[in-house]
Amino acid sequence: MDPNTKYLTFLPHSGFHNQRTELENALLLARLLNRTLILPKVYLGPPMPWLTFRQLHARLLYQTKIGLEHCRAIIEGQKEKEHDEAPLPAACLQYESWTMTDWDLFFDLNPLRRYVRILTRDSMAMTYLAARFNLTIPTEEVTNMPNLYDYRFTENPMANESIRTRPKFRQEFTIEWLKGRPERLIHLGSIFGTGRISIDSLESKAWLLMIRDHLILQTDILQTTTSFLDSMEVGFVGVHVRMSDGHFSLAARDTIENIRQELILTIEQCRALALNHHRKLQNQLRQQQQWQQQQPAQPPPYPIHYHEQQQDQRAFTPSEATPSDKNLLSNSPSVRKLRRSNGRFTPIYLATDAHQPRANPIFNRLFRTFDCVFSLDDFSEDLEVLHQFRNPEDGTLMANFLIPMVDAMVVAKSAAFFGTPASTFSNYIQRQLRPAYTGLYD
Repeated sequence: MDPNTKYLTFLPHSGFHNQRTELENALLLARLLNRTLILPKVYLGPPMPWLTFRQLHARLLYQTKIGLEHCRAIIEGQKEKEHDEAPLPAACLQYESWTMTDWDLFFDLNPLRRYVRILTRDSMAMTYLAARFNLTIPTEEVTNMPNLYDYRFTENPMANESIRTRPKFRQEFTIEWLKGRPERLIHLGSIFGTGRISIDSLESKAWLLMIRDHLILQTDILQTTTSFLDSMEVGFVGVHVRMSDGHFSLAARDTIENIRQELILTIEQCRALALNHHRKLQNQLRQQQQWQQQQPAQPPPYPIHYHEQQQDQRAFTPSEATPSDKNLLSNSPSVRKLRRSNGRFTPIYLATDAHQPRANPIFNRLFRTFDCVFSLDDFSEDLEVLHQFRNPEDGTLMANFLIPMVDAMVVAKSAAFFGTPASTFSNYIQRQLRPAYTGLYD
């Protein structure tokens, strides 16, 4: 290792999407500081709570499968023998309840590696960092703050955005000050939170947009699993309800009812906008293809948004529409009656962390109001590949961890979206996945 190389790392915590926010902040900060990012793996399992630096670091150190290699052999052997019901050893009972893996399973980080050097952190031990990167850990800079929102970093303390978000944090350090630190390693604790890195320059904002453009779920196993979307009707409406933990479980009934009321008021308008959007995209793509056939060596006559070029090829056209789509464009008496149904027959995809939502009474009013509500449970046969997929690092079956990602990818391709307030998952779907998958900005 080059003795002059400077590094940056942090401690991951909470659920997947909070860790994704930490990843986004880490990539941004590493670029601003011109430091190599030592990237921890993503933790999948029961959310690990935020703790102080020393407490969180100790918790991560204890989260290991070293010494449990025999559990993998036992579990895989039992699953090959379907009728073997021998109890697992006590040490193996929680073996498949969690796992850790590289971020590359979810995102294509290679384009970002052209601008930031990223190295994988295979262990949370300080001795690992010292040995692999030739560091003297006791003399390095370690940020050890007692509160989650203790510190943040800013490019320009006088910028409006910096002033607006400052009250959330107790301390503020400038990027310029941090960039001048002589220590070879800056080891942060939590870097979760919007506003944690306050930027002001156009270059930094462009880099942040590039990061977000590439933190899009699109890896092979997830793309293969979402192929059942081909059977979904064009222009479906997406709903995300988070309700399994924390204050989300307490607010779940109100969240579902508020979404139901919004759907009643706006679903017909959403449907019409969806069909128009698909027609517009298909016309743009057709014109672009015709123009390229005539003048293949020249750029298109009008700008095409990057995400629109990435559109799936199911964009709506009257000639390719399903019978119900064609009917919605007509003015026959039967269609006028359908339009007066208050959107009852509009297809709705429900993404949720609730188990078997169709059997859960909390969703009864939603299912009674709309006849065409679907969830991932309705496509269980299409998930067989996912249920067989194992983490190559420890052999853990990944379905329970990847199903929420599939849910997000499906609901993000909806024509209109209704999410859960204050959910980082809903925010990610609305702000990043939907523009990337559909070209729609809410």
